Amino acid sequence: MSLPTPVSAKVDHPSLVPLGDTLRITSCRGNIILGLDGSNAAKELLKRVSLIQNDNSGGNDGVLYLRVMNAGGSAVYRITGGDPSKGTLAIDSVKDLREGMQVEFQYALPQAIPINFL
Repeated sequence: MSLPTPVSAKVDHPSLVPLGDTLRITSCRGNIILGLDGSNAAKELLKRVSLIQNDNSGGNDGVLYLRVMNAGGSAVYRITGGDPSKGTLAIDSVKDLREGMQVEFQYALPQAIPINFL
């Protein structure tokens, strides 16, 4: 049995707040990002996190995410780790990332995180 038209869904994440502009993956391996716009990926994230910490929004208590965009749409993944000295960021995804994908850092405000998620 086939469906008469392509099936699609739209999911909004109203509790996620963007952190800065969109960046391009310039180096990656699997679910690990090595470079964004030719720079250290972890330092790019730290730079953006420092902005929300400075504006007293409590950004260091939120959960960090990465919106990954490609021709097929976009998906949001949790950032599970990083190493500023190596420049890497680990993304909670079973799909391999690819160079050229556009990404946007996002964070969830603490009040938007379900208790059982922590």
